[in-house]
Amino acid sequence: MNTAATPKPPTQRDVARHAGVSTATVSYILSGRRDRKNPVTDETRERVLSAARSLGYQRNHAARSLRRQRTEFVGVIYRPPSSPWGERLIDQLHEAAVRHGYSVITLPAGPDDRTRNVLRVLREHYVDGALVMPNYCFPSEELAALARHGLGLVVFDDHAAPDGFDVVRQEQAPACRAAVDHLVRTGRRRIAYFGHGEPGRPPEDDLRYGAYRAALAAHDLPPDETLAVAAADSPSTAHQAAPPPPGRPHRPPRLFLPSLPAALAAIWAATRLGLRVPDDVAVIGVGNTDEGAVVSPALTSVGTPSFDFTPVVDRLFERIDQGSLPGTALHQPWELIQRRSA
Repeated sequence: MNTAATPKPPTQRDVARHAGVSTATVSYILSGRRDRKNPVTDETRERVLSAARSLGYQRNHAARSLRRQRTEFVGVIYRPPSSPWGERLIDQLHEAAVRHGYSVITLPAGPDDRTRNVLRVLREHYVDGALVMPNYCFPSEELAALARHGLGLVVFDDHAAPDGFDVVRQEQAPACRAAVDHLVRTGRRRIAYFGHGEPGRPPEDDLRYGAYRAALAAHDLPPDETLAVAAADSPSTAHQAAPPPPGRPHRPPRLFLPSLPAALAAIWAATRLGLRVPDDVAVIGVGNTDEGAVVSPALTSVGTPSFDFTPVVDRLFERIDQGSLPGTALHQPWELIQRRSA
């Protein structure tokens, strides 16, 4: 009978002794954090990592989470498809997470069973906090309940009250109305909307679609539901729904597309069909990014004029670190950025 004791796994104290540093330094380096006022040198970091490898040290995340009452994960809740500005926000969240010793998980939540799974992740505190992107698919009352149970939340919403969580006001609707106003003021009357949603059905629950309808009504233009197309979820669907060639009975419509990839696909499709942008067809997209600025012709778009989300990201980690804070509103309003495509 083998009665030999199972060797104990190495601890951070063992790594510290092996590397000749304090256990606090080992903890800081192995957590991946970068927020120290007096950061460790590259030589010290490599010495600690080498000692951990040599001893076979493995960080026990479950035990650490139980001890600290933290998971050291933050989530991003978004409604597919992802947007270019949303991807920039996630990149900046990743950078901040590294400094704070956190990891980021992305959680797509559409009008289907995935939303139920995302809510379970939030309710059961698999993450310490989350950024919630626009057009999320659950009521704001759910967010308030999550905040009351200690989850740090920063939510992109133009209408929800900051009830134990923070809201980021982008003021999307006025900017989207300004886009349609611009098309009308420059002589366009047939204005199509390529939005998110199910093919064959207008995207009734989409905030941007509501702004499109409101702008048409303000100019006494009757809505034409045949021009409201679910074609913004991918470049391929936008390409297939591109304007008709000049030989068809109707003049091609002017396009307002609440997706930058769809807008770029529409420009490419129009060019392929021999249409001139903006002379034959004008195009306005949503999501002011570098890709839209360098395409030819440069894309007129609605979006944030800068992509510095530092206040939003910092606020999330403040909520996680400090616990209960009063809900506040952060303002990052969208604008109409005029370029050559319209």
